[in-house]
Amino acid sequence: MVKLISPRRTLLVLDGLEPLQNPPGPQEGRLREPSLQALLRELAAFNKGLCVITTRLPIADLADHEHTSAPGRELEQLSSDAGAKLLRALGVNGDEAELRTASDEISGHCLALTLLGSYLTDAYHGDIRCRTEVSGHLGVTTPNGQNCTLSDRQSPWQLCFRVVG
Repeated sequence: MVKLISPRRTLLVLDGLEPLQNPPGPQEGRLREPSLQALLRELAAFNKGLCVITTRLPIADLADHEHTSAPGRELEQLSSDAGAKLLRALGVNGDEAELRTASDEISGHCLALTLLGSYLTDAYHGDIRCRTEVSGHLGVTTPNGQNCTLSDRQSPWQLCFRVVG
């Protein structure tokens, strides 16, 4: 695959890589699949294109390229205004202040806002006032396998954005 990708200006997006990584512990963030390890190391060393990887754990296999061809970017939480705009873009309706409050209630976590907004749009015709009926029922799994609800502000989320190339 490296022979197909690396000589050309190619965009490769690997979204949500954490199921292929080792969980927290001595091998945390290491890729479990040797062929994927080899692919990413080769792309980091010899890629003319761009490989974008999203994951909640840093990719330990690319640590040698962190300051050169594989910089990591930790994505921050959205501001109240940006969270409100995201909800509105997803089809959620309501007072602007209530949209900002909804964003603040889940600490501006982009994935949680996307889940909440999509669910409200599908199940409640986008009515932001129905969020209290929803937020305790939608949940996500953290990299260490812990389940948390959208209203859990202390969840150990870390979303990493890695660019290789």
